[in-house]
Amino acid sequence: MRRLTIMLAALLCCAWLAGVADGKPKGKNPKYYMTFRETLEAPGLTTGVKDKVKPLLYEALKQYPEFVLELQGAPQDPAALEKYLKQKGLKGYEINIRLTKFKKELRPPKPGERHKMLSVTVAATIFGTSFPAKSFAIGGDGESTVEIPVRVETPKDVEAAKLDALKDAIQQAVPKTLKSLAIGQSTPTPERSRKKK
Repeated sequence: MRRLTIMLAALLCCAWLAGVADGKPKGKNPKYYMTFRETLEAPGLTTGVKDKVKPLLYEALKQYPEFVLELQGAPQDPAALEKYLKQKGLKGYEINIRLTKFKKELRPPKPGERHKMLSVTVAATIFGTSFPAKSFAIGGDGESTVEIPVRVETPKDVEAAKLDALKDAIQQAVPKTLKSLAIGQSTPTPERSRKKK
């Protein structure tokens, strides 16, 4: 009986070690190959952060093991690429980001305080379609407000607040995009603005 107990313990230990060595959470294997197309702004909107979107989006996507952002040796021909992705067990999607809101306010100091409050709001929407075949739409959105106490408004403070708000909005949009992939939902559920202080 003791020998059987020792053998079972050894088998369980080996199984645990194999799981640790594998290093991949169950059900979290890569599923989607994402390629970024472009950043857009809503008509009449000028945010000044269009060139900051791509690195922040890739940073947010990398937090999820379901996404693959690079494929070494992938063919360029659409038919060959589709076959290649199937062999890898991946579905391809081409995504864009549209910046839909930018708002900046400098509020007077609150009673008993000396500093004014700089408030910056940024909203972003991820949208795209499956590829090579444009057969399935995906999307997710996010909105964030960052507030900073300041004596006077400076371009440096505004830029820092914009980047923080943009980063947070994208980090909200990515999991909603993943959810739309998982459940086949092409129209994301709007999320209330989140404030960061």
